[in-house]
Amino acid sequence: MKKLKQSELDLHNNLIRVWYTGTFPSDDVWKYIDMTITFDMLLYAMQHWVDAYRTIWWDYHMFIDTVVRERIFQRMSELYDIPYDEIYNLWLSSDEEDEAQLAEKDLNDELY
Repeated sequence: MKKLKQSELDLHNNLIRVWYTGTFPSDDVWKYIDMTITFDMLLYAMQHWVDAYRTIWWDYHMFIDTVVRERIFQRMSELYDIPYDEIYNLWLSSDEEDEAQLAEKDLNDELY
């Protein structure tokens, strides 16, 4: 991973919602993006097997948008100098782990 300059650090520590509204001003989907999530937080969550959708959206069950996720992942790829495919695969593995944990919790709830 490349070493980021201070100006890049300031930029990628910004909130995803702020970046999204500035980059896609005509897309009103921004209002569903959690206003507290930064790119750093999203990457950290995905590295710890938390599904990106649960991290990005303030109401995960109300709104999911694949195009927005792809745009955010593309920006993460640029910021962190990580190939898009690696970020996408990280998301796939975090989503699978998240589903497995939920299934295990549901099974435990049924058993006990």
